[in-house]
Amino acid sequence: MKQILFAALAAVLVFTGCNSESALIYGTMTMGQVRGSDIITDGGLTYMVTENEADSDYAKLDRILITCDVLEQLDAENTYSIRLLDYASVSVSAPVSRTAESDEWFGTDGVNLSSGWLSGGYLNVLATISMLQDSKTQHRIRLMFDDTADNSDTLHFYLKHNGFGETFDVDPTNTKMVSYSSYLSFPVDAYVPSGVKGINLKVEWDWFKIQNNQYITEKEHYFQTVYYEPSSTTRADL
Repeated sequence: MKQILFAALAAVLVFTGCNSESALIYGTMTMGQVRGSDIITDGGLTYMVTENEADSDYAKLDRILITCDVLEQLDAENTYSIRLLDYASVSVSAPVSRTAESDEWFGTDGVNLSSGWLSGGYLNVLATISMLQDSKTQHRIRLMFDDTADNSDTLHFYLKHNGFGETFDVDPTNTKMVSYSSYLSFPVDAYVPSGVKGINLKVEWDWFKIQNNQYITEKEHYFQTVYYEPSSTTRADL
């Protein structure tokens, strides 16, 4: 019998901020690397934080997703001053080959690729999982590279989640279960064969089915394929 889990709503990060009349672009969202107090975007721009409505802790991060107002172009090439409105830390981990670990290590728990895009040599995702509220358990989310598949014209990846027993399908009646979303980046350029301009990239994942606007214990398989050119700085959405 199917069991109802929870309302089909994901808790995602919400970015807010005030606009002023001076900005060139309001509320733009971009991902990049923190270098000192500057942010180098995946598109190759340098953003200098001259106004900060968030906090200074962003400078302690490595990879980051920000929303900002672009204020003006500076004298240096491809350099702009910005008003930082908000940010989210982005976890980075290399894909793991399927033959390098066991199926138990990767896990079979539900994970939703809520959104995804390719930029800066990374597959970037907003991943949603189920977990116990206020859990101290470190859930494992990894991008598995299927090295047993034919990767000659399509690279095969699988987003995997090991919740170590803290998932809705394991304990669907637990009212303390919540959904949690986080931003993750996985470097994928190294998987593109040398001498190839671009290649198809297929990403698969398993997430709970929805019935009457609620998740149920049964999972559904999803996949998306996108063409990727590693030399391109253009964002390719999944």
